[in-house]
Amino acid sequence: MRAQIVLLAAEGQSTRSIADELDVMPRAVSLWRGRFAREGLGGLEKRRQRGPKPKCTAEAGRRILAVIERPPPAGLARCDGPLIAAELGDVHVQQV
Repeated sequence: MRAQIVLLAAEGQSTRSIADELDVMPRAVSLWRGRFAREGLGGLEKRRQRGPKPKCTAEAGRRILAVIERPPPAGLARCDGPLIAAELGDVHVQQV
């Protein structure tokens, strides 16, 4: 799709007509046209998405799994999030 956008733009088509032809939003066409204009072919490559940093470290994940693998406390059929979080102390229930 990215290459098609650039090729159609090189033929002189407008952003709107390219968007209609390729069935994409005009802002997507503008994004790829702009990146190609600024960066050349390299601008069309997929980039790693930067999202929020993980709130739970790999170590915390291992500790959570270790608790889950143990038998539940006496009188309970299974461990739940609040119980695991309370046992670990430094891990929030939503991370569990």
